[in-house]
Amino acid sequence: MPYQAVILILTKSDINKIKIICGGRWVIDRNYDWIKNKMLKVDFFSTGCPDENIHEILNFENWYKYKSRCTGKAFSQLDYTLLNNFSNYQPSIEVARGCGFKCDFCLEKEYPYIDNSIKTPAEVIIEANKICTLYMKKDLNFYFEASIFNPTQNWAEDFSENYKKTNSQFSWRFNSRVDTLNEKSIKILAYSG
Repeated sequence: MPYQAVILILTKSDINKIKIICGGRWVIDRNYDWIKNKMLKVDFFSTGCPDENIHEILNFENWYKYKSRCTGKAFSQLDYTLLNNFSNYQPSIEVARGCGFKCDFCLEKEYPYIDNSIKTPAEVIIEANKICTLYMKKDLNFYFEASIFNPTQNWAEDFSENYKKTNSQFSWRFNSRVDTLNEKSIKILAYSG
């Protein structure tokens, strides 16, 4: 973090007309006051998940709208071509956001699980296969991002059906809490990548 602060200070002192925005909930949210006191040349700190609004945050006239934490759904699809040499990076798919457990040690406790935030199995399959086409590899290994991934049996069945119907060949993995996993869903998903 100190290295990044030095870069921002040098940039700001060289080009005074540039506005500097700093964001990222994992970095900013729990450390807002500390970071604000260390990075004095930053013009605006974005907290939370501003994905749907990032284009507005780039315009300083809209900052007043985003003084409180941003929340929102995941990007529908990430554009890996924006990365230099994107094929060097293993792709991931954000499947859902938020968690309902409110564990004291976790930043996610401040982001409740939103029922309608989980992508449908069809959306996940379409996104994964588009990325496979982009990477020109059918057998990519995705990380399904979710604070807690615990699909219902219906979601698992629908995913499995779509996976087979589209002749998908990618594999995937996820993180969850072992005490919440649905054994029937896991057995179904085991045959779907």
